[in-house]
Amino acid sequence: KEMDRENLMSLGRFHSNNSTRFVSTAEGQKYKNDQLGIDYYRLILTLLNSPDDAEALAGIGKIHYDREEFGAAARKYNEILEKHPAQIEGHAGLINTYIELWKRDGDPRFVIASHREVRRLGLEEDLPIYVLTKLAGFYIDLDPTDLRIKYQVDPVDAVSGFDLEENVIHLLQIVFNKEEKRDEEEIEGSEYGEGFYQRGRYLLSINENARALRQFENAVRTDPWHYPALTRMGEYYQSVMDFDKAEQYYRAALATYESHREDYGNRPEDETLMEGDIGKIYFNMGSLLYLQNAGGNSPELIPQRRIYPFRAEKAETDETKSRRQQLLQAAEYFDKALEKDLQDKEALVQAQYRKGWIRYLGSDFEEALDEWNDLDSSYQAVHGDRSPLIGRAS
Repeated sequence: KEMDRENLMSLGRFHSNNSTRFVSTAEGQKYKNDQLGIDYYRLILTLLNSPDDAEALAGIGKIHYDREEFGAAARKYNEILEKHPAQIEGHAGLINTYIELWKRDGDPRFVIASHREVRRLGLEEDLPIYVLTKLAGFYIDLDPTDLRIKYQVDPVDAVSGFDLEENVIHLLQIVFNKEEKRDEEEIEGSEYGEGFYQRGRYLLSINENARALRQFENAVRTDPWHYPALTRMGEYYQSVMDFDKAEQYYRAALATYESHREDYGNRPEDETLMEGDIGKIYFNMGSLLYLQNAGGNSPELIPQRRIYPFRAEKAETDETKSRRQQLLQAAEYFDKALEKDLQDKEALVQAQYRKGWIRYLGSDFEEALDEWNDLDSSYQAVHGDRSPLIGRAS
């Protein structure tokens, strides 16, 4: 019985479990052992004389994937396909791995080639539901001009005739209609939170913001752990100047993350949650306070009356004192965002820029100069904004 295949598969999965709770608790750390997991899978290939067992090979590939050893993972998935060219575990693992490599080096060619091969073989609808949604997210983020010029890849698939946008729509439609059994759980695409989330991202990319909001609402309804969807909802309300509602959603996103982060990792779609940009939520909360209290000519800045560095010639009004306190709170949020490894490059620049003005308005001129001097030299060219130069001069 100890050498039973199902027992060995279960032991391989158990010892290589990658959920946050398993790897972060003393009890879980006693059993977490990736190498032991690999050994159990190898027993199926060797001792049970099943060297072509696709599920066992995929199990080893998944361990390498979870350890971010993507080259080793890709080799293992390719090994499956060399033996079984139509084996879905190999194709799904390869696409999943190539997307992670694309996130690192920006080269999308392996993902596109693998997807087109799956489509040519008629296996596209057999891909796991999470891989389909992740693939849709990949196409949402691709730039067709960059793809054509830099990588010499035609954005239009010669076989299907789909361009990038049509690929997204097609994949998300497959997701919506798909039903998948995962262990003992039935996954229905029409109630799949990650599918709604990626559909919302697609609608944002074509400036259908109100429709995107409804998709993010559906994502949270069907997956209450989905704090990135709550964050997107907050950003929508911030964009329409409903700052109170935006703050509610940002706080809800943080509360959801803190409540469930220990449970992330048991489901494939938890990958989105584990990779989420927590720093962006703190940046957004700081931005709300900054926009409401900094003042200026921009229509986004609600107090049109400017606030200036403090001078002791006359007492400040309670309103001005309150605005200064709110701006200091905004700076604390920006610092927290940086502490949480803020990923959004635009937000990183904005945090530095706004912290400079907050220091300036608080008469901390040396700190203001330090913040602005740390700005990337391309900021003015990219944004056409001379404010940092004016700030330095002031």
